Amino acid sequence: MEEKPFKMFFFGGYITKDVLLCNDSFIYDSEDNIFTEVKNSNDDEIPYQRTDHSLVSHEENIYLFGGLGANKVIFGDFKKINTKTCQWKTIKGEGAFIKPRFGHAVGLYSGSMFLFGGWDGKNCLNDLYQYSFLTNIWYDLKATLGENPCPRYRHEGIVYKNSFYIFGGVDEKQTRFNDVYQFFFERKEWKKIIASGCAPTPRTFHRVTTYGNLMISVGGFDGERKNDIYFLALDTKENFDEEKFSLSRTVSFREENEHSSKKISDSTIIQILSKQVKELSEKLQVEEERHLCKVF
Repeated sequence: MEEKPFKMFFFGGYITKDVLLCNDSFIYDSEDNIFTEVKNSNDDEIPYQRTDHSLVSHEENIYLFGGLGANKVIFGDFKKINTKTCQWKTIKGEGAFIKPRFGHAVGLYSGSMFLFGGWDGKNCLNDLYQYSFLTNIWYDLKATLGENPCPRYRHEGIVYKNSFYIFGGVDEKQTRFNDVYQFFFERKEWKKIIASGCAPTPRTFHRVTTYGNLMISVGGFDGERKNDIYFLALDTKENFDEEKFSLSRTVSFREENEHSSKKISDSTIIQILSKQVKELSEKLQVEEERHLCKVF
């Protein structure tokens, strides 16, 4: 299956152990395999140099929140850059007040951005906020059900179907985590996922994405720098059952679990992915016929 061309937006970060921070912007075009620097036309609105901020894309804009700057300055600003005009603009959202923070996780669902956790300079956080792009209002979702994740920062979050998943992170005592939590958007409820199999080590600085119904974790830091890859199969049903979650489909490029009696071959992984692609294609066809989903 041929992948469609896509573009990625990059902003800021640091490039040395001495924390040389940046506030430049780049766009990567997968079709041409080229990085292009974004030249801003309104220098007064460009965000300060920072790292550990968040970026999300909604319609023609990239939204930035928070981050860690020079001299341990922690930001709480909220800005967007228009991908057509390349102009930055500060957003003065209404509603709930959000503490400045860095190392938080964000996700998009149904016209809103959801933000969880982070570090505010004194404490780790486990608060959850919703920002509506339509109304420009922040909502404090403190009144949630279920088992909330413990405070953390430098975790990762992804959105899959009707849920926001949180994985990993570290707290103020430098205790790292390898747990997975699921937040149901519609029910406003948290749930801790009981996953079996060869779990990743507790870590930070990893990156997480989705492919089909898989959550994929790449690399990170658990006391040592890692370059391993893990797959967590997420249920394809609306009702999520604990036994449907398994890390038994995990693979590691470094094959660190050498003493495991259960090795997963490349052919087995290909068979699993092929079945999942077929299942998702059938579901998509049904949804298109029922006019529940439209592919552009």
